[in-house]
Amino acid sequence: MGVKSFTTLFKEARAKDSFWAETAILEFTSELYAAMERGGHTKADLARALGTSQAYITKVFRGNANFTIDSMVRLTRTLGYRLHI
Repeated sequence: MGVKSFTTLFKEARAKDSFWAETAILEFTSELYAAMERGGHTKADLARALGTSQAYITKVFRGNANFTIDSMVRLTRTLGYRLHI
């Protein structure tokens, strides 16, 4: 079996739901971080407003949190935004 090209590997990855789930997490956390910066908020501010730990907020921005619609709504509303899917 030969070595697959990057293009082939990427095409195979894009065919999987897990690729699109990770893409959605990356887009969500990127937009959330941008909203946080636009508002002049820190991770500590966000944690306080949510009544959670800074460790949880770090997990969120690493994409390691167990995202639910509820948690995504809470995060975005805390920053004064609305979740759009």
